[in-house]
Amino acid sequence: MDSQGKKSRKPCLEECNFDGLSPLPDNVLHHILSFIDCLDVVRTCVLSKRWRNVWKSVPCLNFDISAFTEHNRYSEFEYEPELELELEPEPESETESESESESKPLVPCYKFWDFIKWVLLLRDESRIRRINLTFDHTMRQQLNALLCFAGRKKVQELCFRDGDYTNEGLNFPSEVCETLESLTIEFHDNISLRVAKAFSSLKRLFLSGVVMSGDAAEKFFSRDCVELEDVHLEDIRVKDVDIINISADKLKNLKISNIYRREHYVVVNSFYPKLNICAPNLVSFSYLGPMLHGFSILDTVSLQHVSIRISHIPKPRVEGSEDLSPFTKCLVGLKHAKTLTLSSHVVKQFSPTYFYPLGFTFILDNLKIIMLGVRGNVDCIEGLINLLKVSPNLESLVIKFHEVCRFSKPKKQPSRGIVLTRHFQYFNLERV
Repeated sequence: MDSQGKKSRKPCLEECNFDGLSPLPDNVLHHILSFIDCLDVVRTCVLSKRWRNVWKSVPCLNFDISAFTEHNRYSEFEYEPELELELEPEPESETESESESESKPLVPCYKFWDFIKWVLLLRDESRIRRINLTFDHTMRQQLNALLCFAGRKKVQELCFRDGDYTNEGLNFPSEVCETLESLTIEFHDNISLRVAKAFSSLKRLFLSGVVMSGDAAEKFFSRDCVELEDVHLEDIRVKDVDIINISADKLKNLKISNIYRREHYVVVNSFYPKLNICAPNLVSFSYLGPMLHGFSILDTVSLQHVSIRISHIPKPRVEGSEDLSPFTKCLVGLKHAKTLTLSSHVVKQFSPTYFYPLGFTFILDNLKIIMLGVRGNVDCIEGLINLLKVSPNLESLVIKFHEVCRFSKPKKQPSRGIVLTRHFQYFNLERV
Protein backbone atom coordinates (compact mmCIF):
# COMPACT_ATOMS: atom_id res chain seq x y z
CA MET A 1 0.00 0.00 0.00
CA ASP A 2 2.75 2.38 0.99
CA SER A 3 4.78 1.60 -2.08
CA GLN A 4 1.75 1.99 -4.25
CA GLY A 5 0.90 5.22 -2.49
CA LYS A 6 4.39 6.56 -3.06
CA LYS A 7 4.22 5.63 -6.71
CA SER A 8 0.87 7.31 -7.06
CA ARG A 9 2.22 10.52 -5.54
CA LYS A 10 5.32 10.62 -7.72
CA PRO A 11 3.61 11.79 -10.93
CA CYS A 12 1.95 14.59 -8.96
CA LEU A 13 5.33 15.89 -7.83
CA GLU A 14 6.65 15.69 -11.37
CA GLU A 15 3.64 17.58 -12.67
CA CYS A 16 4.18 20.31 -10.07
CA ASN A 17 7.78 20.75 -11.22
CA PHE A 18 6.93 20.69 -14.89
CA ASP A 19 8.14 23.79 -16.78
CA GLY A 20 5.87 24.39 -19.72
CA LEU A 21 7.19 27.87 -20.63
CA SER A 22 10.94 27.44 -21.08
CA PRO A 23 10.67 25.07 -24.08
CA LEU A 24 8.54 27.61 -25.94
CA PRO A 25 10.19 29.59 -28.75
CA ASP A 26 11.26 33.17 -28.11
CA ASN A 27 8.50 34.74 -30.18
CA VAL A 28 5.84 33.01 -28.06
CA LEU A 29 7.56 34.05 -24.82
CA HIS A 30 7.82 37.62 -26.11
CA HIS A 31 4.10 37.67 -26.82
CA ILE A 32 3.29 36.44 -23.31
CA LEU A 33 5.67 38.89 -21.64
CA SER A 34 4.23 41.78 -23.66
CA PHE A 35 1.17 41.75 -21.37
CA ILE A 36 3.20 41.90 -18.14
CA ASP A 37 4.68 44.89 -16.32
CA CYS A 38 8.30 45.43 -17.33
CA LEU A 39 9.52 45.11 -13.74
CA ASP A 40 8.29 41.51 -13.59
CA VAL A 41 9.59 40.86 -17.09
CA VAL A 42 13.12 41.87 -16.08
CA ARG A 43 12.94 39.72 -12.96
CA THR A 44 12.52 36.60 -15.10
CA CYS A 45 16.26 36.76 -15.85
CA VAL A 46 17.00 34.98 -12.53
CA LEU A 47 14.89 31.91 -13.34
CA SER A 48 17.49 30.04 -15.37
CA LYS A 49 20.06 30.43 -18.13
CA ARG A 50 17.23 30.05 -20.65
CA TRP A 51 15.59 33.21 -19.30
CA ARG A 52 18.69 35.29 -18.72
CA ASN A 53 18.38 37.42 -21.87
CA VAL A 54 14.77 36.90 -22.92
CA TRP A 55 13.63 40.23 -21.42
CA LYS A 56 16.15 42.15 -23.54
CA SER A 57 14.21 41.54 -26.74
CA VAL A 58 10.57 41.81 -25.61
CA PRO A 59 8.89 44.06 -28.23
CA CYS A 60 6.26 45.60 -25.91
CA LEU A 61 7.35 47.45 -22.76
CA ASN A 62 4.90 48.28 -19.97
CA PHE A 63 6.10 50.71 -17.29
CA ASP A 64 3.74 51.43 -14.38
CA ILE A 65 4.91 53.66 -11.55
CA SER A 66 2.29 52.23 -9.16
CA ALA A 67 3.62 48.69 -9.55
CA PHE A 68 7.20 49.94 -9.32
CA THR A 69 6.55 51.95 -6.14
CA GLU A 70 4.68 49.08 -4.51
CA HIS A 71 7.50 46.65 -5.22
CA ASN A 72 10.25 48.99 -3.99
CA ARG A 73 8.54 50.71 -1.09
CA TYR A 74 11.01 49.21 1.40
CA SER A 75 14.05 49.66 -0.83
CA GLU A 76 16.45 52.55 -1.16
CA PHE A 77 18.13 53.45 -4.43
CA GLU A 78 20.72 55.99 -5.37
CA TYR A 79 20.05 58.22 -8.32
CA GLU A 80 22.47 57.61 -11.20
CA PRO A 81 23.15 60.96 -12.91
CA GLU A 82 25.41 59.32 -15.51
CA LEU A 83 22.56 57.09 -16.64
CA GLU A 84 21.13 59.68 -19.03
CA LEU A 85 19.95 58.64 -22.47
CA GLU A 86 22.03 60.34 -25.11
CA LEU A 87 19.15 62.29 -26.59
CA GLU A 88 20.40 65.86 -26.41
CA PRO A 89 18.63 66.90 -23.18
CA GLU A 90 17.51 70.48 -22.85
CA PRO A 91 20.01 72.82 -21.16
CA GLU A 92 19.50 73.57 -17.48
CA SER A 93 20.96 76.20 -15.23
CA GLU A 94 23.54 75.07 -12.67
CA THR A 95 21.27 76.08 -9.79
CA GLU A 96 18.36 74.04 -11.12
CA SER A 97 20.47 70.95 -11.84
CA GLU A 98 22.12 71.04 -8.41
CA SER A 99 18.85 71.40 -6.52
CA GLU A 100 17.23 68.75 -8.72
CA SER A 101 20.02 66.22 -8.17
CA GLU A 102 19.83 66.79 -4.43
CA SER A 103 16.12 66.05 -4.34
CA LYS A 104 16.16 63.09 -6.76
CA PRO A 105 16.92 60.35 -4.21
CA LEU A 106 13.89 61.50 -2.19
CA VAL A 107 11.35 61.30 -5.00
CA PRO A 108 10.09 57.87 -6.18
CA CYS A 109 9.49 59.09 -9.73
CA TYR A 110 13.23 59.58 -10.27
CA LYS A 111 13.89 55.98 -9.26
CA PHE A 112 11.17 54.94 -11.68
CA TRP A 113 12.83 56.83 -14.52
CA ASP A 114 16.20 55.31 -13.59
CA PHE A 115 14.64 51.90 -14.06
CA ILE A 116 13.25 52.89 -17.46
CA LYS A 117 16.67 54.12 -18.58
CA TRP A 118 18.35 50.89 -17.42
CA VAL A 119 15.86 48.78 -19.36
CA LEU A 120 16.29 50.81 -22.55
CA LEU A 121 20.08 50.95 -22.33
CA LEU A 122 20.59 47.24 -21.57
CA ARG A 123 18.28 45.96 -24.30
CA ASP A 124 19.63 44.31 -27.40
CA GLU A 125 19.16 45.78 -30.87
CA SER A 126 15.77 44.18 -31.48
CA ARG A 127 12.92 46.48 -32.46
CA ILE A 128 10.52 47.94 -29.89
CA ARG A 129 6.94 47.87 -31.14
CA ARG A 130 5.08 49.45 -28.20
CA ILE A 131 5.84 51.48 -25.06
CA ASN A 132 3.12 51.85 -22.42
CA LEU A 133 3.91 54.36 -19.70
CA THR A 134 1.67 54.98 -16.67
CA PHE A 135 2.90 57.62 -14.24
CA ASP A 136 1.55 60.11 -11.70
CA HIS A 137 4.20 62.81 -11.93
CA THR A 138 4.89 64.52 -15.23
CA MET A 139 8.60 64.96 -15.92
CA ARG A 140 8.66 66.85 -19.19
CA GLN A 141 12.36 66.46 -19.92
CA GLN A 142 12.27 62.68 -19.46
CA LEU A 143 9.12 62.35 -21.56
CA ASN A 144 10.63 64.37 -24.40
CA ALA A 145 13.80 62.28 -24.18
CA LEU A 146 11.66 59.15 -24.42
CA LEU A 147 9.92 60.58 -27.51
CA CYS A 148 13.30 61.13 -29.15
CA PHE A 149 14.35 57.61 -28.23
CA ALA A 150 11.10 56.25 -29.70
CA GLY A 151 11.80 58.13 -32.92
CA ARG A 152 15.31 56.71 -33.25
CA LYS A 153 14.13 53.16 -32.53
CA LYS A 154 11.10 53.51 -34.84
CA VAL A 155 8.59 52.60 -32.11
CA GLN A 156 5.15 52.03 -33.63
CA GLU A 157 2.88 52.51 -30.60
CA LEU A 158 3.12 54.98 -27.71
CA CYS A 159 0.83 55.28 -24.71
CA PHE A 160 1.24 57.90 -21.94
CA ARG A 161 -1.35 57.74 -19.14
CA ASP A 162 -2.21 59.50 -15.87
CA GLY A 163 0.13 62.47 -16.26
CA ASP A 164 -0.50 65.57 -14.17
CA TYR A 165 0.04 69.30 -14.66
CA THR A 166 3.15 70.72 -16.28
CA ASN A 167 3.73 74.23 -17.59
CA GLU A 168 5.77 72.90 -20.51
CA GLY A 169 4.67 70.68 -23.38
CA LEU A 170 5.62 67.55 -25.24
CA ASN A 171 7.70 67.80 -28.41
CA PHE A 172 7.10 65.25 -31.15
CA PRO A 173 10.19 65.10 -33.40
CA SER A 174 10.01 64.30 -37.11
CA GLU A 175 11.15 60.70 -36.63
CA VAL A 176 8.20 59.92 -34.34
CA CYS A 177 5.74 61.60 -36.73
CA GLU A 178 6.98 59.40 -39.57
CA THR A 179 6.92 55.99 -37.85
CA LEU A 180 4.22 56.14 -35.15
CA GLU A 181 1.09 54.08 -35.89
CA SER A 182 -0.79 54.42 -32.59
CA LEU A 183 -0.70 57.29 -30.08
CA THR A 184 -2.51 57.53 -26.74
CA ILE A 185 -2.05 60.52 -24.44
CA GLU A 186 -4.28 60.63 -21.38
CA PHE A 187 -3.49 63.37 -18.85
CA HIS A 188 -5.38 64.52 -15.76
CA ASP A 189 -4.40 68.13 -16.48
CA ASN A 190 -3.89 69.78 -19.82
CA ILE A 191 -0.48 69.49 -21.42
CA SER A 192 0.43 71.26 -24.66
CA LEU A 193 1.60 69.35 -27.73
CA ARG A 194 4.10 70.58 -30.30
CA VAL A 195 4.36 68.60 -33.52
CA ALA A 196 7.19 68.79 -36.06
CA LYS A 197 5.26 67.41 -39.06
CA ALA A 198 2.13 65.49 -40.06
CA PHE A 199 1.77 61.92 -38.79
CA SER A 200 2.07 60.07 -42.08
CA SER A 201 1.83 56.54 -40.57
CA LEU A 202 -0.60 57.15 -37.71
CA LYS A 203 -3.68 54.87 -37.69
CA ARG A 204 -5.12 55.27 -34.18
CA LEU A 205 -5.22 58.44 -32.08
CA PHE A 206 -6.57 58.93 -28.55
CA LEU A 207 -6.04 62.31 -26.88
CA SER A 208 -7.37 63.35 -23.47
CA GLY A 209 -6.37 66.34 -21.38
CA VAL A 210 -4.16 68.03 -23.96
CA VAL A 211 -3.82 71.52 -25.43
CA MET A 212 -2.89 72.02 -29.06
CA SER A 213 -2.43 74.94 -31.39
CA GLY A 214 -4.06 75.24 -34.79
CA ASP A 215 -0.78 74.12 -36.37
CA ALA A 216 -0.70 70.95 -34.27
CA ALA A 217 -4.36 70.23 -35.05
CA GLU A 218 -3.61 70.52 -38.76
CA LYS A 219 -0.79 67.97 -38.45
CA PHE A 220 -2.99 65.54 -36.54
CA PHE A 221 -6.13 65.64 -38.74
CA SER A 222 -5.20 66.83 -42.25
CA ARG A 223 -5.17 64.85 -45.49
CA ASP A 224 -1.44 64.35 -44.98
CA CYS A 225 -2.37 61.80 -42.29
CA VAL A 226 -2.93 59.26 -45.03
CA GLU A 227 -3.33 56.21 -42.73
CA LEU A 228 -5.48 57.71 -39.96
CA GLU A 229 -8.55 55.52 -39.25
CA ASP A 230 -9.64 55.94 -35.61
CA VAL A 231 -9.73 59.19 -33.61
CA HIS A 232 -10.99 59.69 -30.05
CA LEU A 233 -10.74 63.18 -28.54
CA GLU A 234 -11.73 64.01 -24.97
CA ASP A 235 -11.23 67.27 -23.05
CA ILE A 236 -9.22 68.80 -25.89
CA ARG A 237 -8.42 72.49 -25.82
CA VAL A 238 -7.46 74.21 -29.04
CA LYS A 239 -5.98 77.69 -28.82
CA ASP A 240 -5.46 80.40 -31.43
CA VAL A 241 -7.72 78.76 -33.99
CA ASP A 242 -11.29 79.41 -35.21
CA ILE A 243 -11.79 76.31 -37.38
CA ILE A 244 -10.78 72.69 -36.91
CA ASN A 245 -10.67 70.76 -40.18
CA ILE A 246 -10.75 66.96 -40.00
CA SER A 247 -10.12 65.73 -43.51
CA ALA A 248 -8.19 62.43 -43.29
CA ASP A 249 -9.30 60.34 -46.27
CA LYS A 250 -9.14 56.94 -44.52
CA LEU A 251 -10.81 58.07 -41.30
CA LYS A 252 -13.49 55.54 -40.27
CA ASN A 253 -14.32 56.26 -36.62
CA LEU A 254 -14.44 59.69 -35.00
CA LYS A 255 -15.47 60.27 -31.38
CA ILE A 256 -15.34 63.71 -29.73
CA SER A 257 -16.17 64.22 -26.04
CA ASN A 258 -16.04 67.99 -25.73
CA ILE A 259 -16.24 67.96 -21.96
CA TYR A 260 -13.98 68.27 -18.95
CA ARG A 261 -14.20 65.21 -16.68
CA ARG A 262 -13.15 64.91 -13.06
CA GLU A 263 -13.96 62.47 -10.28
CA HIS A 264 -17.05 64.20 -8.91
CA TYR A 265 -18.07 66.65 -11.65
CA VAL A 266 -18.20 67.27 -15.37
CA VAL A 267 -17.68 70.69 -16.98
CA VAL A 268 -18.64 71.41 -20.58
CA ASN A 269 -17.11 73.99 -22.92
CA SER A 270 -13.60 72.65 -23.47
CA PHE A 271 -13.40 74.42 -26.83
CA TYR A 272 -15.76 76.32 -29.10
CA PRO A 273 -14.20 76.57 -32.57
CA LYS A 274 -15.95 75.61 -35.79
CA LEU A 275 -15.70 71.94 -36.74
CA ASN A 276 -15.55 70.89 -40.38
CA ILE A 277 -15.55 67.16 -41.11
CA CYS A 278 -14.82 65.98 -44.63
CA ALA A 279 -14.10 62.24 -44.55
CA PRO A 280 -15.44 60.10 -47.43
CA ASN A 281 -14.76 56.82 -45.57
CA LEU A 282 -16.21 57.87 -42.21
CA VAL A 283 -18.42 55.07 -40.84
CA SER A 284 -19.08 56.12 -37.24
CA PHE A 285 -19.30 59.62 -35.75
CA SER A 286 -20.01 60.56 -32.13
CA TYR A 287 -20.08 64.00 -30.50
CA LEU A 288 -20.83 64.92 -26.88
CA GLY A 289 -20.65 68.46 -25.54
CA PRO A 290 -21.81 72.03 -26.14
CA MET A 291 -22.73 73.41 -29.53
CA LEU A 292 -19.75 74.74 -31.44
CA HIS A 293 -19.64 78.04 -33.32
CA GLY A 294 -20.05 76.08 -36.53
CA PHE A 295 -20.62 72.47 -37.46
CA SER A 296 -20.51 70.85 -40.89
CA ILE A 297 -20.31 67.25 -42.09
CA LEU A 298 -19.55 66.86 -45.79
CA ASP A 299 -18.67 64.04 -48.18
CA THR A 300 -19.85 61.28 -45.82
CA VAL A 301 -21.23 58.72 -48.27
CA SER A 302 -20.00 55.85 -46.04
CA LEU A 303 -21.50 57.19 -42.81
CA GLN A 304 -23.68 54.63 -41.00
CA HIS A 305 -23.74 55.34 -37.26
CA VAL A 306 -24.16 58.85 -35.81
CA SER A 307 -24.48 59.94 -32.19
CA ILE A 308 -24.81 63.67 -31.45
CA ARG A 309 -25.61 64.80 -27.92
CA ILE A 310 -25.58 68.57 -27.46
CA SER A 311 -25.60 70.02 -23.94
CA HIS A 312 -26.85 73.47 -25.03
CA ILE A 313 -27.21 75.67 -28.12
CA PRO A 314 -27.09 79.50 -28.11
CA LYS A 315 -30.48 81.00 -28.90
CA PRO A 316 -30.80 82.75 -32.29
CA ARG A 317 -30.56 86.52 -32.24
CA VAL A 318 -32.78 87.04 -35.29
CA GLU A 319 -35.46 84.56 -36.29
CA GLY A 320 -34.90 83.12 -39.74
CA SER A 321 -31.36 84.46 -40.06
CA GLU A 322 -28.55 82.31 -41.36
CA ASP A 323 -27.04 81.92 -37.91
CA LEU A 324 -30.40 80.82 -36.46
CA SER A 325 -28.89 77.43 -35.71
CA PRO A 326 -25.25 76.75 -36.55
CA PHE A 327 -25.99 73.05 -36.31
CA THR A 328 -28.81 72.90 -38.89
CA LYS A 329 -26.33 73.17 -41.76
CA CYS A 330 -24.75 69.85 -40.80
CA LEU A 331 -28.01 67.91 -41.07
CA VAL A 332 -27.43 67.35 -44.79
CA GLY A 333 -24.33 65.32 -43.86
CA LEU A 334 -26.52 62.85 -41.99
CA LYS A 335 -28.57 61.76 -44.99
CA HIS A 336 -26.55 58.55 -45.48
CA ALA A 337 -26.75 57.44 -41.83
CA LYS A 338 -28.49 54.19 -40.87
CA THR A 339 -28.47 54.74 -37.09
CA LEU A 340 -29.06 58.07 -35.31
CA THR A 341 -28.70 58.85 -31.61
CA LEU A 342 -29.74 62.46 -30.91
CA SER A 343 -30.21 64.59 -27.81
CA SER A 344 -33.22 66.87 -27.34
CA HIS A 345 -31.28 69.94 -28.54
CA VAL A 346 -30.60 68.19 -31.84
CA VAL A 347 -34.17 66.92 -32.19
CA LYS A 348 -35.31 70.53 -31.86
CA GLN A 349 -33.35 71.44 -35.00
CA PHE A 350 -35.85 69.43 -37.05
CA SER A 351 -38.75 71.62 -35.88
CA PRO A 352 -40.26 74.09 -38.40
CA THR A 353 -38.76 77.01 -36.46
CA TYR A 354 -35.23 75.91 -37.34
CA PHE A 355 -35.62 73.51 -40.22
CA TYR A 356 -37.81 75.22 -42.83
CA PRO A 357 -36.36 78.76 -42.78
CA LEU A 358 -33.13 77.37 -44.22
CA GLY A 359 -34.95 75.47 -46.94
CA PHE A 360 -33.97 71.88 -46.06
CA THR A 361 -36.38 69.29 -47.48
CA PHE A 362 -34.10 66.25 -47.77
CA ILE A 363 -35.25 62.74 -46.80
CA LEU A 364 -33.32 60.30 -44.59
CA ASP A 365 -34.24 57.29 -46.70
CA ASN A 366 -31.34 55.14 -45.39
CA LEU A 367 -32.27 55.63 -41.75
CA LYS A 368 -33.32 52.42 -39.95
CA ILE A 369 -32.83 53.09 -36.21
CA ILE A 370 -33.40 56.27 -34.18
CA MET A 371 -32.68 56.75 -30.46
CA LEU A 372 -33.83 60.14 -29.18
CA GLY A 373 -33.81 62.22 -26.04
CA VAL A 374 -36.88 64.48 -25.97
CA ARG A 375 -37.97 67.28 -23.64
CA GLY A 376 -41.60 68.38 -23.34
CA ASN A 377 -41.61 71.65 -25.29
CA VAL A 378 -43.20 72.56 -28.58
CA ASP A 379 -40.01 72.82 -30.64
CA CYS A 380 -38.80 69.43 -29.44
CA ILE A 381 -42.12 67.67 -30.06
CA GLU A 382 -42.47 69.28 -33.49
CA GLY A 383 -38.88 68.34 -34.25
CA LEU A 384 -39.68 64.73 -33.38
CA ILE A 385 -42.72 64.74 -35.67
CA ASN A 386 -40.79 66.32 -38.51
CA LEU A 387 -37.90 63.86 -38.08
CA LEU A 388 -40.32 60.97 -38.43
CA LYS A 389 -41.75 62.56 -41.57
CA VAL A 390 -38.36 62.61 -43.28
CA SER A 391 -37.54 58.99 -42.28
CA PRO A 392 -39.72 56.82 -44.57
CA ASN A 393 -37.84 53.54 -44.00
CA LEU A 394 -37.51 53.70 -40.22
CA GLU A 395 -37.68 50.29 -38.48
CA SER A 396 -36.81 50.99 -34.83
CA LEU A 397 -37.62 54.01 -32.65
CA VAL A 398 -36.55 54.60 -29.02
CA ILE A 399 -37.67 57.81 -27.27
CA LYS A 400 -36.61 58.97 -23.80
CA PHE A 401 -38.62 61.85 -22.30
CA HIS A 402 -36.42 63.74 -19.84
CA GLU A 403 -38.74 66.33 -18.30
CA VAL A 404 -42.02 68.15 -18.85
CA CYS A 405 -41.78 71.89 -19.47
CA ARG A 406 -44.35 74.59 -20.18
CA PHE A 407 -45.57 74.58 -23.73
CA SER A 408 -45.14 77.87 -25.53
CA LYS A 409 -47.62 78.97 -28.15
CA PRO A 410 -46.72 77.32 -31.47
CA LYS A 411 -45.95 79.52 -34.44
CA LYS A 412 -47.62 79.07 -37.78
CA GLN A 413 -45.41 77.43 -40.39
CA PRO A 414 -46.02 76.76 -44.08
CA SER A 415 -47.30 73.25 -44.81
CA ARG A 416 -44.90 70.86 -46.51
CA GLY A 417 -45.75 67.71 -48.41
CA ILE A 418 -43.28 65.22 -46.95
CA VAL A 419 -43.69 61.45 -46.80
CA LEU A 420 -44.86 60.01 -43.45
CA THR A 421 -43.48 57.00 -41.60
CA ARG A 422 -46.20 54.34 -41.35
CA HIS A 423 -44.80 51.18 -39.77
CA PHE A 424 -42.24 50.31 -37.08
CA GLN A 425 -40.74 46.92 -36.34
CA TYR A 426 -39.72 48.10 -32.86
CA PHE A 427 -40.89 50.97 -30.66
CA ASN A 428 -39.86 51.86 -27.10
CA LEU A 429 -40.97 54.83 -25.00
CA GLU A 430 -39.21 55.70 -21.72
CA ARG A 431 -39.34 58.45 -19.13
CA VAL A 432 -36.10 59.31 -17.30
